[in-house]
Amino acid sequence: MISQQPSESLVIQMLLEKAGITKEKFEKQIEELINEATRTTLLYWDIDRMSELTCMEPSYLDKHVLQDHRMKVFERRRGKGKRYWIYEGSVQALKEIVDEWY
Repeated sequence: MISQQPSESLVIQMLLEKAGITKEKFEKQIEELINEATRTTLLYWDIDRMSELTCMEPSYLDKHVLQDHRMKVFERRRGKGKRYWIYEGSVQALKEIVDEWY
């Protein structure tokens, strides 16, 4: 009978699992690194860009998200002109608001 050596990928998987690194943790970390590397740095975004990136209609955003005080903090507007939101803070606020829906 010929004994088979475990494959290299199986050995690596076993070592990672022993170190507490699961496939899910690994995939999440890789996804975060990819997102960070590919994300365009935005300073501000308007309702149209927000709608495009969240797949929510502008009217829905206006009614259910942008009226929240956590989003108002990041809103910028000159007079009666177009509204803009500081990107970094408003993204976090948007996540918090949407997470409350579930």
